[in-house]
Amino acid sequence: MLSLKRACFVFSFAVLLIKGAIAAKLPVFADEAYYMVWGLRLQGGYYDLPPFVGWITSLGPALGLPFEALRIFPILFHFILALLGAWIAGPLAYLILITHPFLVGFVSLSPDWPLVFFLSIATALVLKTKKLGSKEALMLGGLLGLAFLSKYFAVLFFLPLAFRLRTELKTLGFVCLAAIPALLQHLWWNQNHCMENFAFNLITRQAVSDGTFFQTFGLFLVYLVCWATPVGVYAFWKSRKSWNTVAYRVALFGLIPVGFFAVTAIFKGQGIHWYMAFFPWILVGLAIALGSRFPVKAYLAQSLSFSCLVVLILFTQELWAPRILSERQQNDLSFATARAEVALGLATEKFDAVVTDNYSYASILSLALYEAGRTEPVGVIGEGNRFGRAFDEWMPWGSLAGKDFLFVGRGLPEAGGFSDYFERVDGADFLQVGDARVAWATAHGFRARSYLDQVGTKILRQFYPKLPLERACFMRQGWSL
Repeated sequence: MLSLKRACFVFSFAVLLIKGAIAAKLPVFADEAYYMVWGLRLQGGYYDLPPFVGWITSLGPALGLPFEALRIFPILFHFILALLGAWIAGPLAYLILITHPFLVGFVSLSPDWPLVFFLSIATALVLKTKKLGSKEALMLGGLLGLAFLSKYFAVLFFLPLAFRLRTELKTLGFVCLAAIPALLQHLWWNQNHCMENFAFNLITRQAVSDGTFFQTFGLFLVYLVCWATPVGVYAFWKSRKSWNTVAYRVALFGLIPVGFFAVTAIFKGQGIHWYMAFFPWILVGLAIALGSRFPVKAYLAQSLSFSCLVVLILFTQELWAPRILSERQQNDLSFATARAEVALGLATEKFDAVVTDNYSYASILSLALYEAGRTEPVGVIGEGNRFGRAFDEWMPWGSLAGKDFLFVGRGLPEAGGFSDYFERVDGADFLQVGDARVAWATAHGFRARSYLDQVGTKILRQFYPKLPLERACFMRQGWSL
């Protein structure tokens, strides 16, 4: 029988192999591709979210790395989280976190991973320091500032932190002071970019209905079970009389944020990845509460079974995808997988800009265009975005009047009414690119004024409302003729 410490080494190696296999096989598509595109344009901020994941992905072009190689960061951050868990609660906490099914399977680079990185260090610092001095408080504030520049959920860390420091207001003040530079940088960038992060997160996103109470809160309960895992649910029940002050003190950094999500789930939908930076600390508290009574064998068997299932699914997608995915979903997946073929097609075409009818294709096309050695802008024409996206900022519609576009999308330009915005459209047809069937056409003579009057004004009104603190807006300037 393996000791806990030896099991940590064995399962770390197994997890590394599994995550490597998933990272190598899983194509870069949808949101992950979008964040990779951010790295092609190093900026102080981006449309949807704070910028830190874009700063990470900028290392790819800067170092000449393939985009898939950037998945080393999620793998690294996962191991750091597990090591910090071990620092707090020993090898059992490490085993629980390093083999957690969701953390093993989630290798895509997203804003959640830098948030996990900074908040896990901040949490461990608070838990391992008996009394925070001014130096520790300033360090903690700096970590929280960087976490805020990763994702807004960083503010939820302040809830358990304020509870922990409720009698040490001076220390809490130092924490806030050190976090201010990151907040000011973010506000300054937004003031000069249409206040777009705030418009998106506080207005545009909230206007979309996520379903009924039974749908949103029901999903929240499902996510809780997924994060606890079936064996973990049993362990929580088994530990109901074993929680002591130490266990609660650790779990507090997960319980309070997850409690906030429980309240908002009454009326708003959520994503399972939202809990990544918080729920692990509930599991660490569970490890402290149960100790040697934790069902280690059952948990590891569960985790490895799930991880191997994910690998099996990825490596046999040709067999199951046609039976489970819709035709559109399967085609989108094939398009993402065929990025190298897309790059070859783009390398030989003549155009001044590339447009598509959806933001997922725009992300793949941007990466393929970069790999083809070209720098033309990529945009989403029409209303193909559920929300506005960074492509709105990067597509200078007003200065492209009379120019020639290459259209690559799910449907032909005529079907979407896009041909009305060009003097003529040639060669509109569906092409086979890898295993994907893609609409491909060359559009000549862009009618910029007609497009901006009919579509641009609607997008501006819907996704870029003028907010009080706004000082400059490239959209209201750059989208005019």
